[in-house]
Amino acid sequence: MENLIIFNSMTAAMKARDLLRRHGIATRLTKTPGRLRRGTCSYSLRVRPDTDRAVEILEKHGLPFAGTAVDAP
Repeated sequence: MENLIIFNSMTAAMKARDLLRRHGIATRLTKTPGRLRRGTCSYSLRVRPDTDRAVEILEKHGLPFAGTAVDAP
């Protein structure tokens, strides 16, 4: 299972990915799975295992995200 941080746009997801990488957190940008999508344009960062830390960093830097979810392959 992987944790997802969900964004409403690719631009927001890319900014978050770059920020998290600068903080040493590996992520993978992906289209949000259909069952988790909140609208037509939704992208996610797959984060493992530092999801809580990643969310704290995003909030500290004011980068908005739509939510988090667990995705089972």
